[in-house]
Amino acid sequence: MKTLPPIAEFYDDDMPNLTEFFTNGKKEFWRFDKYIKMGIDRCVIFFPRDFKKIKSIYKKCKLIYEFKSASSVSPVYVYDNKVFIALCPLGGPASANLMEELYFVGVKTFLGTGSCGAITEVDFNHFFVPTKAIRDEGTSYHYIPASRFVETDQKLNKSIENVLNKHNETFFKGIT
Repeated sequence: MKTLPPIAEFYDDDMPNLTEFFTNGKKEFWRFDKYIKMGIDRCVIFFPRDFKKIKSIYKKCKLIYEFKSASSVSPVYVYDNKVFIALCPLGGPASANLMEELYFVGVKTFLGTGSCGAITEVDFNHFFVPTKAIRDEGTSYHYIPASRFVETDQKLNKSIENVLNKHNETFFKGIT
């Protein structure tokens, strides 16, 4: 049997009790209650610099929570009472912790937008829909078993492609 370094170990039967972990702190999770009751259980995650470019969306956002990581504060908004929008902190561990907190309060679907690594020359004037990702960091190994790649959700990819086609946007697909 091949031995993995500790950072790549995955123990799906040894997950911590998130309820105990999150309720012992002073998190203001009650701010999500009314929105979850309204059926809002999706979140789009933006890098801050990308989000601020979309002025029409920003105007319809209401700040409801601030996620605090070791090095930053990342706002979480509700957009037009339809979807949560979170601004991504820097780094895999902080980003994963943000998603864990949002999952804990009832968010079930996440869509990450923004930058991604490229292993070939790309045209940055078009959209890129990843089909799979090379796992070259440490955070994802805590959530799914070790592998060289992680596949993206093909149903979600098809939905994204349909929207891009509907708006006559050029896009390409590939590995990130």
